[in-house]
Amino acid sequence: VADPDTYWAQAGVRNPIVYLDTDNPTGTNVIVGGNIVNKLASGLADKLTAPGQGRTAEVDTVSKNIYVAGYTADDTVAAVKDLINQIDGFS
Repeated sequence: VADPDTYWAQAGVRNPIVYLDTDNPTGTNVIVGGNIVNKLASGLADKLTAPGQGRTAEVDTVSKNIYVAGYTADDTVAAVKDLINQIDGFS
C-alpha cells in the first residue's frame, strides 16, 4: 500500500490518453458518461434512472475502472465535480 505522505511517484500514462468507447481501450480506465452515450458504461443502466437523481463516481471492484457518469449531461458534470472534490481531499 502506497502512502502519499512518504512516497511520491509519477504514474505512467499511455499516449493517447483519451479514447472513444468504440476504441475499447485495454487496462484500467476512467469511463466518463452514462450508459446512453458510452457503451463502456452499460453496467450503470440500473443506477442512472432519472434526471437529477442518478450520478455516480465509483470504482468497479472487478475491472478497477472508475466510472464518472450521470443520467443527463448536467448530472455527468456534477459527477465529475464530485470526483475532483474526492481527489482534492487526498492532499
